[in-house]
Amino acid sequence: MAEFIVRGVERASEKDTTLVIDADTAANAKVKAELRGVIVTSVVDRDEEEAGGRAGGAAPRSGGEPDRLIDAQPVTEGDLWAATPSQWIAFKTYAVCAFVAFVIVVVGFFFWPLLILLPIVGLVCAVQYVLVGAVRYQVSSERLTITRGLLSKHIDEVELFRVKDSELHQSFISRLVGIGDVILQTTDATTPVVEMCCIASPDEVRETIRKQSHEQRRRRGVREIDVE
Repeated sequence: MAEFIVRGVERASEKDTTLVIDADTAANAKVKAELRGVIVTSVVDRDEEEAGGRAGGAAPRSGGEPDRLIDAQPVTEGDLWAATPSQWIAFKTYAVCAFVAFVIVVVGFFFWPLLILLPIVGLVCAVQYVLVGAVRYQVSSERLTITRGLLSKHIDEVELFRVKDSELHQSFISRLVGIGDVILQTTDATTPVVEMCCIASPDEVRETIRKQSHEQRRRRGVREIDVE
């Protein structure tokens, strides 16, 4: 793990920014900066830049000259993004449980034994919460991994060079809360369609996967050919 100085422009404010990011390679540091909403213009190894600045014979860097992009070969696989689905995915379950709990409380004023059902409603909510958290999406520089399960686990992996297309689905409510579904079309025989449901910042995640997919195809010399 090394420190990289990443310079660029913030998408939201359009202001110049400089970040120091821990990453395995400059390529991974660039992707991490892009996930933070930065349009990257340059990436340099911090140690090399400081060493260059201390060198007596080093020529001063021009203010408008971009920093040298260091792309280590080969690129070491590193995690770029990982998350679990938003709990909004179980909104209907939580809403129904809240309504049932309200009815139980109201009726319980007249028939108190009914209140014994409240812990059961709470248990249903707790189980749903744990089940949502038992799904984990992870994107590295080379592959997408989806892990499901609590006691037993099921893991799906898709190499990013096999991703050929992506879609972003967001309802009006999803846009308001900043979540969405990313759907990937792949050439993987066992997993032709991959769905990542109710994830935060879905547009940024989709763009990261798209860029890494192109990069992995370039490195492997893979070309996409459409056959009709």
